[in-house]
Amino acid sequence: MWIVSVLISFAVTFILTYVYGKGHLKEEVAEQDVPVNDAADYAEENQKAEKLGKEELSLKDEIIVSPVNGTPESLTKVNDQVFSAKLMGDGAAVILSDGTIYSPVNGTVTIAYESKHAYGIKSDNGAEVLIHISLDAVKKAGYDTTVMVVITNTANYANVQRITDAGDKHGDKLIAVTAHN
Repeated sequence: MWIVSVLISFAVTFILTYVYGKGHLKEEVAEQDVPVNDAADYAEENQKAEKLGKEELSLKDEIIVSPVNGTPESLTKVNDQVFSAKLMGDGAAVILSDGTIYSPVNGTVTIAYESKHAYGIKSDNGAEVLIHISLDAVKKAGYDTTVMVVITNTANYANVQRITDAGDKHGDKLIAVTAHN
């Protein structure tokens, strides 16, 4: 007897879902705004793609130098998961030995946070360099102050590599970026 009641429940549920659910689905689809792609939209998207392609072609091989005096380290050793997992891009870390920070490239400052903890610089050769100074959280945890130097457009390069025999003075070679051929 219980098998018959289960089958009836199943059949009634199926029929109600089919009848009412199907009409409801049509209403949802009709209410959604779907952008219409016309020739102007297509042309605009092509222009954006061409601009990105040209930007990538304009990238050049470059050496990024250390912006600070200190001991260079692998970015993976940094006590910050965003940087150690390379979510912002590949690069290097430097354990700071003094408080002066220099630009690691010739270029244009694209962003400077009011808190002065991070700076974005676009080099003349196309590298987008983020300098992030990890101060408060690091000091509270008992670690040295670390400066992360990250190439945020890593995906546009064939290779971004920390120079392992880098010196400990600002201006010493720190990161090599290699453009696609």
